[in-house]
Amino acid sequence: MKRAQDSDHVIFESASYSLNYLNSLDQVAKQLEEQDYRIGSYGVDRKANVFFVSVIEEDYNKLMSEQPQTLQKSTESLPIRIEPGTSNSSTAQLWGGDRITNEDNGAGLSVGIGGSYGGSNAILTAGHSNEKVGFISTRYPYIKYAGTRTGQVSYQRANQTNGATGVDSLGDFAMVKLTGSDTATNKVYGSVSITGTYSSVPVGTTIYKYGATTGYSWGTVSQASINVVYSDGLFNTYRVNGLYQSLMQNSSGTDAVAGGDSGGPVYMKDGSANKLHGIVTARSNPTSGPAKIMYSTPIYYAEHAGFTVKTN
Repeated sequence: MKRAQDSDHVIFESASYSLNYLNSLDQVAKQLEEQDYRIGSYGVDRKANVFFVSVIEEDYNKLMSEQPQTLQKSTESLPIRIEPGTSNSSTAQLWGGDRITNEDNGAGLSVGIGGSYGGSNAILTAGHSNEKVGFISTRYPYIKYAGTRTGQVSYQRANQTNGATGVDSLGDFAMVKLTGSDTATNKVYGSVSITGTYSSVPVGTTIYKYGATTGYSWGTVSQASINVVYSDGLFNTYRVNGLYQSLMQNSSGTDAVAGGDSGGPVYMKDGSANKLHGIVTARSNPTSGPAKIMYSTPIYYAEHAGFTVKTN
């Protein structure tokens, strides 16, 4: 209300379930996939305040004949809609903060911003959890949006070498070339349009962030160009240089940054313009209370590697 300045322009509606909770119901779609039912698409129906799973019609009929009672019992208390459908061929606009998934390892990430890389439409996200896969013939992982493959990582950086210096130790990011029908945009949740970049923000600058897990938060840059060590799972330790540290908060007093926010947009206001500072990289885990300390990768590392931010 304070940021809107004029409350007449803001309308509140009651919702039974939060966006974060509804997004967590993607496990139902994954369970059906594990049982070899083909999923056309899945995601949150925001207007209906439910999570939907569209099963290819032939497999939907099979599902209804094989385990209707089991399915009903397991989902009757959940805000979920399972419906027949076809393979997803529609075009989705990818916004900063949208939830994406590494198809190969299941890691959840956030879209940073749309743009281009190597002459192709692309999105920016975190580098960690997006390493190459395979033993004999390695390749970059595929990325899913709303249950459908949207592209493939084309460039990834997240240093794991102890004591590394130089360009390869700077920042944590990945560029994903879009290979499906989804489109890259300069939009961030909250109807924010990114119209430029501002990497080297001074200490004390107010910044804003949107992540697929915790949503919107804001805070102040407290340190610039620092080296940070953090973990992703049990086996991956990252030692990344050149990050920013910020003290964040949200309106609910809960975690301001969490797993799954990685890659989400971090931006600042320059007059009436919204300029991209970078993307979410990691957080400092608190000993008590909500997580407030966020580390971010400034956008100029990705720009130096060839990514162009979409600004219109």
